[in-house]
Amino acid sequence: MYLGQGGVMILKIAPLITKSIMHVGVYTIKDTLFNEEATKVIAKTTTGEITILPDHLPIVSTLVPGILRIFEKNGVEKTIEIKSGVLEIRPESKIVILASA
Repeated sequence: MYLGQGGVMILKIAPLITKSIMHVGVYTIKDTLFNEEATKVIAKTTTGEITILPDHLPIVSTLVPGILRIFEKNGVEKTIEIKSGVLEIRPESKIVILASA
C-alpha cells in the first residue's frame, strides 16, 4: 500500500496464482493403487460427493462405498472402486486417500 498522487491510497494486490496439477496418492494396507499427478478427483463422502481441484482447501473426510474418479493430467479418467476410507487434502495440492478397495 502506498500513497498515490493527491494523497490517494493505492493498494497493490498480487495476482492469484493457482496450480493446474495436484499429486494424488491412493493406498490400501497392502498396495498403492495410484500415485501420480492429476487435474481433478471426484469422491463420495459421508456428506455427499466432493470434486477436488488443485489448490483446494485442506480437509479430512470419510469416504463411503462408491467409485473414486481420478482425472490424470493427460485427460484419462481412472476409476477405483472404494468400500470405505479416509481422504485428506493437504496444502500444496497433495491428496492422500487411505482406502479399503
